[in-house]
Amino acid sequence: MGSERDAAPAPVPGSGARAAARDALGTLAWIGAAAAVIALAYLSLYIVRRYAYPVGYDTPRYMYRTNLAAAQGVGPFGLDTSTDATRVGNPVLSALTAATLGVPALHLAFVWPAVVAVATGLAAGVFAVSGLEEPRWSFPLYAVAVGVSVNVASVAGSLLDNLFVSPLLMAGAATALLAAEGEAWLAGPVLLVAGAAIMEWYFAALLVGILALVAVAFLPGSVRSHRAGTPLVRTPSGRLGVLAAGSAVGGAVALVLAPGSPSGVPREGNLFESQLRALVPRFRFWITGPVMAAGIVALAGGGPRTSRRRRGLLFAVVWAGTGAVAVAATIVFRHVPANRVLDAALVMPILGTAALLGLVRVLRARAGPVGLAVGAVVAVVAVASWGLAGRGLWLTNRPLMGATAYAQAAAAGRYLQEVEPTAPAVIVVSSTAASEGKTLVVASRTIRSALPGAVVPRVYLAFGDPEAVAAGAVPTPGGTRFDTPLSGVFGDTNVLPGPAPAIIALAAYDPAFDAFRAAHPDRVVAPGVVVVPGGLVLPGSPGSSISAVPPPAPPSALRLVAWTAGVLGLLWLVGLGWSVGLTGGAGSIAALGLAPAFGMTALALVGLAGSLVSVALSGGQGAVLVASAAAVGWVPTAARRIAWRLRR
Repeated sequence: MGSERDAAPAPVPGSGARAAARDALGTLAWIGAAAAVIALAYLSLYIVRRYAYPVGYDTPRYMYRTNLAAAQGVGPFGLDTSTDATRVGNPVLSALTAATLGVPALHLAFVWPAVVAVATGLAAGVFAVSGLEEPRWSFPLYAVAVGVSVNVASVAGSLLDNLFVSPLLMAGAATALLAAEGEAWLAGPVLLVAGAAIMEWYFAALLVGILALVAVAFLPGSVRSHRAGTPLVRTPSGRLGVLAAGSAVGGAVALVLAPGSPSGVPREGNLFESQLRALVPRFRFWITGPVMAAGIVALAGGGPRTSRRRRGLLFAVVWAGTGAVAVAATIVFRHVPANRVLDAALVMPILGTAALLGLVRVLRARAGPVGLAVGAVVAVVAVASWGLAGRGLWLTNRPLMGATAYAQAAAAGRYLQEVEPTAPAVIVVSSTAASEGKTLVVASRTIRSALPGAVVPRVYLAFGDPEAVAAGAVPTPGGTRFDTPLSGVFGDTNVLPGPAPAIIALAAYDPAFDAFRAAHPDRVVAPGVVVVPGGLVLPGSPGSSISAVPPPAPPSALRLVAWTAGVLGLLWLVGLGWSVGLTGGAGSIAALGLAPAFGMTALALVGLAGSLVSVALSGGQGAVLVASAAAVGWVPTAARRIAWRLRR
């Protein structure tokens, strides 16, 4: 009788490579399907409604910051008091993307929500399959549940810093769990936390804190393992503790390199409370709360009962709990942005989806194939319903600026670039066209979003009557007040530096524009743009004619899809080497699913480093930085192969 070894089939040469190829192709199919569903959910807003200007309150600010980064690097952001000066990740990433693909900031703004939502959803799928040991076929369900969740849709229309940090948080959590099992390099989470720090530093700190709490929770078992002979750094608490410490150092180094120091959370208690009151009903906690609790039970009692699954479940519970803690802190202390923390609790839809898959397992065990089919239908319908809730929230967004107003601001920027290349300028928003406060903030952001990056730092905004501003006064209680280019509206200056500025009025922001144009036809420099006469106007400014800037047309569905595919493809190509090298032991689903998040991180960090040594983020130099970020990502893989060959 032959032995079992004799009876075993002989390995077929090349069968391992073919199996790996089939595995990668199957993974790509899951990833492609999930990415298509998520992207379409966000692109459909523009496909159906044909907007010519992107939606979102934060969108125009990041458009002009992108143009500024492309023109002058990250240096000017050190003087920026309108937002945290460390938040350079978004504009650096966008500037490098524009330099490589030739897609301007205006067009990138249409597709970034779809692209970043896809990256977040794919990282969530990796978290569920690799960190919670859920079945591979569930990857698209988890990806779509998170990518089109209320969490992501809420920030996609208002808080782009939250949006851009989301995939890095999700990928950081997934890679941390993999590293805790020894299947990924510790450098992966450290790199992602460093990238998150220059997107929105306090969310990077939040992730580090979660890692530390989970490490403490597993300390008793880790102590027992250490007493049994396991080296301390190889215990769960040891690995997670090293990850937390290393990630904190990585984030701190990134912040030191950023052109400014982190600013504290603004003390806007009333604003935070009102935002929280508007946000909480969107989550429908009276339904989703019990479902998430059922998901915790399903993950604790069903599926493989391994240390990996327990660790992932504890991580998810702690992360979800940060939202509840933030809400309580806002109620007690008021000055806590609980709405942002709640949006960033991206594991909430993961726990809800886990409940549905737990139902599938129960029905399969009790009713066989019929139960499995019924459960699968229920799970898909429920995830689709959550996705529709997120998409419905996304569809409530409207553009802040019309195409005509954008064209007028762009023409004013062209005038300043060609005719007044050095002098400061003031663009006036009429007191009858906008009320002081938030509306003027919107005007400031949207006007600057149309300006060339080189022009942005010398354009001021004034609120009042154009001729009164030209005469040196505006009818406000505080006297003449100007919004400085890199500060909040009506910043700390009432005096303009340098020579006398050009005073510009736009038809979109001045109801009396037609009468003024009729009285001063020689002051029209472009359609809808006039240089106001007065004591502050530079000699020679009037009478210069600038060709009209046509209003932007709504992008076609084909262009939106092409831009989205191009940006996603770029992030995948840049991040694939990093993902393969740093998560190589976790399989293709982790390597391919985390690539976009690693791509975002690599571009942001390499772009920041390049800008600090005066490498331009635009043109050929920007493209070289992108190629460098992609190439360096393959160094860990090459190092591992070299070490393997040396050992042989």
